[in-house]
Amino acid sequence: MAGTIVAKTATATGTLLDGRCRLKSLIVKTATSGSPKIVVRNGGASGTTLLTIEFTTSDDRQVSIPDHGILFEDDCHVTLTAISSITGFFG
Repeated sequence: MAGTIVAKTATATGTLLDGRCRLKSLIVKTATSGSPKIVVRNGGASGTTLLTIEFTTSDDRQVSIPDHGILFEDDCHVTLTAISSITGFFG
């Protein structure tokens, strides 16, 4: 039986989804300048880094997380640098 998928979008650094969750994939739209990068942490801005990805400018990119995704015990926090928006899919 397939579980429910929840999609959350952010346009600035902050919590993408509160509580225990599992990130399955993301869609990222980068800015037209700068050095686009996302840092995804468990447990807030000072939490453990679980994923860091650098991108190119003026890009739309889908990133699929292999296997069962990344488990966040506390919450999924994103730090966005030169990123216009990020949408995370949780399941």
